[in-house]
Amino acid sequence: MKKILLTAISAIILSGCASNEQQQEIEMLADYRASVLASVLPLEMGQLTLLQAKAKQGVVEMMFLDGGNGEISTNQIIENSITTFCKDKEVRPVLDKGVTYRYIIRNSRGQKQNDIIVNEQSCLDREQENEE
Repeated sequence: MKKILLTAISAIILSGCASNEQQQEIEMLADYRASVLASVLPLEMGQLTLLQAKAKQGVVEMMFLDGGNGEISTNQIIENSITTFCKDKEVRPVLDKGVTYRYIIRNSRGQKQNDIIVNEQSCLDREQENEE
């Protein structure tokens, strides 16, 4: 009985260490991806301008300013960007490992317009929608 209990406790401790290591890897990947984005700021995408990119607990937060009055709607720009992220050979593996991207879009007054999360599941959902 003691052997089973010790084995169970050891397995729990080891799985805790593994998940902690996995979380650290996710956070390091997010930090790296955020620093890559931050190195090219500001980045204009139609009427949207990426002003800030930072990592927070495995999430790459991207702060956009919507200048408004563009030829393409903000939602279309975001949809195109998400589709590109999901298909990109560098970004998709990062999403598959557990990193999440967060699009925060603010208007010229600083009010939040959109807050969109992109992760592995949202890419899988998009792929499934496109197949139908």
